[in-house]
This record gives sequence, C-alpha cells and structure tokens, in this order.
Amino acid sequence: MNVRLRAGVGFDAKAGVWVAWCPALDIYSQDETSKEAQAALEEALALYVKHCYERRILDNVLADRGFGESDEYIDVRPHVQKQLDFDVTVPFPLSSGQT
Repeated sequence: MNVRLRAGVGFDAKAGVWVAWCPALDIYSQDETSKEAQAALEEALALYVKHCYERRILDNVLADRGFGESDEYIDVRPHVQKQLDFDVTVPFPLSSGQT
C-alpha cells in the first residue's frame, strides 16, 4: 500500500543546501537541488518505514507520531527560504506484524 504524506522543501541559505522534510514522520534530507532533496527524502522515508516494519515497531512508531490525527502542515524550518510544499508517496506494509 502506498501512502501520500505532506512534505516541504526549502533552501537553507546558511548551510547552502536544499532541505526536504516530512513533518508526519519527522524525517529530513538534503541535497544540492530541490528535486534531489525531494528524491532523497522519499528514499529516506521508504527506508525508515521498511526498517520499522522489519523490527516490528511500525505500529508503535506511527502511534507515537500521531499518524493520521492531522494532515495540517507544520513549518518546522522557519529560517528556510523559498519553501515549497509537495506530496511524497511512501510504501507502507499493511500491518507491522504485531499481535
């Protein structure tokens, strides 16, 4: 199952890089261009979810993050300039396998 999450990308002038983030899972990534930062974030999210699933902690992680309670966008990088919103698609297993 694929899940769409809200994400943001912006240029961090102090660091000189594009930063992408997903507030729902509190995951960040960065790269030289906005597109590369978005792609890096998508890869990081997929690896994170896969790792949590394999460790059988995905249900707990999602509950701790309040997953699904709000789709409100949170600006977690106030010093970032040229902020853009985008959607990222993340593969989610149907169940973490917990019983």
